[in-house]
Amino acid sequence: SDCETHVPARDAADKKMTTQMFLDRFMVSSGGDTILHDGGAAAPKLDSKNRASNKLMVNSMARERILPRALQPGDKIAVLSPAGPVSEPESLKQGLRRLQSWGFSPKLSAHAKARNGYLAGSDRQRAADLQDAIDDKSVRAVVCSRGGYGTMRILNRIDFSSLRHDPKPILGYSDITALLAAAWKEVGLISFHGPMAATSAPYA
Repeated sequence: SDCETHVPARDAADKKMTTQMFLDRFMVSSGGDTILHDGGAAAPKLDSKNRASNKLMVNSMARERILPRALQPGDKIAVLSPAGPVSEPESLKQGLRRLQSWGFSPKLSAHAKARNGYLAGSDRQRAADLQDAIDDKSVRAVVCSRGGYGTMRILNRIDFSSLRHDPKPILGYSDITALLAAAWKEVGLISFHGPMAATSAPYA
């Protein structure tokens, strides 16, 4: 559910629902007899029809792999927060300065520093920032500010199709893994587990 006016309790039911939504839409079987469900345990065996369907999906994914071009000096990098809020503004500033020192042009999204409880703004705001970065042809990479929780809540709002024709690297880890997996599943985009702007700056 959207959190325009309030943040729902982050209870076990909420986590289970969003995790299952993510698995149902974005994860596929490796072709074996089992799939993974919430908690990492083995789910019931797939029947032959579902197993064949999953194999077709895996084969389709293997055929389509999109590798973004390498970044060039002066490239614009969108820095956004699809999950938790930035808790240490100075760390974010450090991260932006680091990107600038490498010759890039980092640009904060409209709600990158927003806060709505344990989320960086509402689901709608975070999704809008991500969609804008994906669709903006002047943006050559997307760097997340931090992980936390909340990325899975917005994935069903995102249209990844622009990345087929205008691929750009997406960088992050932790909760951002859900975004990287979704971009791979939807369009075959190869993204990267790597430093984030607000949490990795002191170690870069």
